[in-house]
Amino acid sequence: MIEIVVLALGMVTLLVWLAFGVDAALGRHLVLYLRRVPLPDEDTRASLPRLSVVFGARNEARAVKAAVGTMLALDYPGLQVVAVDDRSDDGTGEILDELARRDGRLRVLHIQQLPKGWLGKNHALWAGARAASGEIILFTDADVMFESTVVLRAVAWMQQNGVDHVAGATDIHARGLALQLFIATFALFFNGYFRPWRAADPNSSVYIGFGGFNLVRRHAYERAGTHAALAMDPLDDVNLGKILKQSGSRQVCAIPGSMAKVEWYGSLGAAIRGLEKNTMAGVNWSLGLLLGGMAAQLLFTAWPFFAAVAANGPARWLNLAIVVVIVTIHAAMLSETSLPIWLPLLLPIGVLLVVWTSARAAVLTYWRGGIEWRGTFYPLAELRRGDR
Repeated sequence: MIEIVVLALGMVTLLVWLAFGVDAALGRHLVLYLRRVPLPDEDTRASLPRLSVVFGARNEARAVKAAVGTMLALDYPGLQVVAVDDRSDDGTGEILDELARRDGRLRVLHIQQLPKGWLGKNHALWAGARAASGEIILFTDADVMFESTVVLRAVAWMQQNGVDHVAGATDIHARGLALQLFIATFALFFNGYFRPWRAADPNSSVYIGFGGFNLVRRHAYERAGTHAALAMDPLDDVNLGKILKQSGSRQVCAIPGSMAKVEWYGSLGAAIRGLEKNTMAGVNWSLGLLLGGMAAQLLFTAWPFFAAVAANGPARWLNLAIVVVIVTIHAAMLSETSLPIWLPLLLPIGVLLVVWTSARAAVLTYWRGGIEWRGTFYPLAELRRGDR
């Protein structure tokens, strides 16, 4: 009886992974690979609309100077950078002010108090967008490092193809095997949940957004309701893509590769703590959906690796085939990043880390009655209502 159950589960698992792999493979032509976009000629460059790079910074003194340096070094005509110092107390504001004195293209806003009804980052991006003068806005983070031509390529492509939103998956650099494995596993589940390549299909409800690289036309941003529509949303980056898609904007998932990179977290512990803020928001505050997702991750991703060793006969060979399929799909996805493509061989450990992180975040969210994000506590009831 047990062998029949293992075989049945294996057949379902194999079909699920094959369907996902085929969908991802067929969706590759919908993804914009920015390194492959040719540089525009001089006439095209001259006609490009004004661009504003907007980011919020709270206690980012360690990384903000270098990151802003790459923003100001972007090869783009009509460039403006708007930095919003969001209640920092580590010298971030002073660093930004000094940079602004050296380069007039940088405008710095200082927020001393968070208004009621807002998450800090969302309010900072909203304030920055209001102060921006560009027809196109690049929402990013205070620690993203840019290659000089990446935005030029993206905007030129937008203009040529009539797209309103380019969501770029920044390349994540991580130190240490444990953190690399965690990020690789998280990325696999993120892709499985969102299927970002489908965002380019106007007939699909799929949407996408990334905090490090959300490039959007101002009129599309305003039509969607701006960040005011996401005022209490911890998933503001992804859900910016949602409200843009729902308001009729055309969008595409882009892969900048090393042309836009970030160190997401400095350690595995920091990553686990960092995901406390948005784990429950990612499942729309549904504990049942979270538990179902955790069970699926264990059954469909981790279990085949164990069954390939522990099972006997046909069940072992079936699960071994599943492992080959999973590793192949995952390695293909990692080939577009700086992470080692052999990490899928350690995937069961990564799954356990991600499941533990999700469980921990759920317990802490309910135990505390809310989330703490960058030094501010937001009650769960108010997050659910979306109105503080």
